[in-house]
Amino acid sequence: MSERQVKKIRKETPVEVKKVKKKSKSEILMNSVIVVFIIAVLGLGSWAVYSKYASDNAAEQTGVVDESNVVTDDTQTQIPTIAEAAAEAGMTTEDYLAEYGLDSRDDITGDTQLSVAVEYMTLANYAKLSGMDVSEFREMNGIDESFSDDMTMGEISAAMMEAANQETTDETEETANGENETTDNSEPSETE
Repeated sequence: MSERQVKKIRKETPVEVKKVKKKSKSEILMNSVIVVFIIAVLGLGSWAVYSKYASDNAAEQTGVVDESNVVTDDTQTQIPTIAEAAAEAGMTTEDYLAEYGLDSRDDITGDTQLSVAVEYMTLANYAKLSGMDVSEFREMNGIDESFSDDMTMGEISAAMMEAANQETTDETEETANGENETTDNSEPSETE
């Protein structure tokens, strides 16, 4: 078949024209609203996850504890102060401080958060605050007998973190030493 014949056949065959239905303004508006809503939900979700991760990660890396009693989100639980915990226990602030061995510290007052004051409580007092006997508290929290009942929770926590860090360092050194040691099992080649 020649080129002329092919062109003639093309001209003779009708071309199917598809008609695209035009969308009304209300359909376009509705689709736009849906797209904007989906983008807003995805953006808000991403922001919430990122901000939670970033704040947790920053606190872990710097070791900074937020001691403010400000609650910025309704889903968070407010950390009680000593005065609030004492009132909940039906005690005065002074009695509460004396009960848990915190009355000798000048820097702990009724406005101090309970989570901060716990660092200065002895193991025995913190177990009492938790409603457990010392041996039960030790078992539940993995605290061995090498820590006395008179040590503060801050000292125990620091010693346990140091021990965990030392174990990690030792494991890393063992791994590094194991990888660096190479044995040469090949036989020497004889050259003449």
